[in-house]
Amino acid sequence: MKPDGFTEKTRVLDSPRTSGQEVAAVREIWARLCNRFFEQKFINERVDHRTLKAQGIDREPTRHLGVAASSMERRGVPSLHGDENRRRRESHAAKELAALQKIENGVEAARERHAFRKQQAAENAERQRRERSARFWMDVQERKSRNRGMSR
Repeated sequence: MKPDGFTEKTRVLDSPRTSGQEVAAVREIWARLCNRFFEQKFINERVDHRTLKAQGIDREPTRHLGVAASSMERRGVPSLHGDENRRRRESHAAKELAALQKIENGVEAARERHAFRKQQAAENAERQRRERSARFWMDVQERKSRNRGMSR
């Protein structure tokens, strides 16, 4: 700013070639500033300027409501953007629930396999114990027979 007012208007946001890069740079700076503040205040939150896709998050972004829609929503009056955001949140929640159920099913299947293998191992151990016991008593009977045969 100069003593007589603002300087020349920047046109970097007007060009499709440079506007995206400029917006990304400003967002990154803003995220760094926010995160620095959070760290100083020991707030366990972080801001990430990247898109959800770049962050590896598989969900649709919500739409910015704007002043009018925000006011309507606060008064309990649904807005188009608010309805769309609710739909997107519900859709994301349903996908997360389905993913959690898939994980839970996998864990349950693993538990069942473990229980089955544990049962098999116990049955095998019992069978081996019985076989050893049977061999032992057969050996005892055989020795008794031999001893009877020698004593005659």
